[in-house]
Amino acid sequence: MKTKQKTNFTVMMIVILFSGMAYVANAAPMDVKADKVIGSVDVQVSEGAKWAPVKNGDQIAVGATVRTGAGASCMLKWATGNVVKISPLSMIKVEEAEKTSSGGEKSSLNIKQGKLFAHVKKLDTADSKFEVKTPTAVAGVRGSDVFGINNGNNSTFGVTNGLMAVNAGGNEVVLEPGFAVSVDVSGSMSDIIPIPLDIKQEANENAKETTSEAAKDENNKEGNNGGKEEPKGGGVNEENAVNSNTDNILNNVTTDQIIQDVEKSYKTGTVDLNIHVEPR
Repeated sequence: MKTKQKTNFTVMMIVILFSGMAYVANAAPMDVKADKVIGSVDVQVSEGAKWAPVKNGDQIAVGATVRTGAGASCMLKWATGNVVKISPLSMIKVEEAEKTSSGGEKSSLNIKQGKLFAHVKKLDTADSKFEVKTPTAVAGVRGSDVFGINNGNNSTFGVTNGLMAVNAGGNEVVLEPGFAVSVDVSGSMSDIIPIPLDIKQEANENAKETTSEAAKDENNKEGNNGGKEEPKGGGVNEENAVNSNTDNILNNVTTDQIIQDVEKSYKTGTVDLNIHVEPR
């Protein structure tokens, strides 16, 4: 009986181990890079690590935190098309950025302090998500232009385009364009209200900027030829040259020799055909 219990326990541990390995294998990190860096912007790759300056093009890994100084800002860009602008005096942690085996995308940002504005492309699969978090709330973005603010006393989420679902204190509300909601330190949500005037203009301007950057990046991927692939091997001129050389070779082939080789192949049962080219 003891042997059977030990065997069952071993099998269970193997199943758990392989399940964990399968999960890791099914998730692949997404490429997130810093861009449009203005002023003093630093990154901390993990809790307790030293802060280091951020440059345009730097990779921002999962678990890293980006902070901006007074008058500073930067953008985080996903290779898949999402763009996030981090405002001055902010601290944002990238908690998740991965692609699943089914083609889904999972991203999560934690606003430790300050503000961010995000342009998030439409989610392609049911298991995709893009979340913006604060200590008291989680907002799920559904293909939108949104913003999130954490000033220490409360959190505010708003939408300029698309939809956002905000969860806090066991309650959920869905925000439509032009509206916002606040969450206090206890997790209690306010009523849904129009985006306050003191943030509305900033939100609209940043929505235009992040949307423009996303479109620009997409155009850069397509290239100046409108996304059409250039002919391989040098294009039309090289193709014409190959055709011309082929014609010259065929014109120099001795027809009688070809016929003899074909007859020989037929009699011997082989499939080799030797083409003899004679000089002019």
